[in-house]
Amino acid sequence: MADVVALMAPEIRKVHDFGVTAMVDFTPVGVGRRVELLKAVSEATGMRLAAPTGIHREPNVPVWIKLGVSDDGITECEATILRAAARAGKETNAIIGVHIA
Repeated sequence: MADVVALMAPEIRKVHDFGVTAMVDFTPVGVGRRVELLKAVSEATGMRLAAPTGIHREPNVPVWIKLGVSDDGITECEATILRAAARAGKETNAIIGVHIA
């Protein structure tokens, strides 16, 4: 873990110098998300790092919305979810993040 912190800390400090105060890692469950590394880098640098909470593509779509698309193109189910998220974002003025492989 220390090697990851040593590698990432200088890069995090560079973006912080440009005014970035938080970052989101869109790596979902099952494809390499490592929250313990995000926590270590965050604590070492003071940068707020957020991790996603779910899975990202059909057929593993939960009942709540998590955005992403399949490797071979957007499925009909994923398109429906993306349209719903876009409408919700527009209505609430929320930022919508999407994991695209």
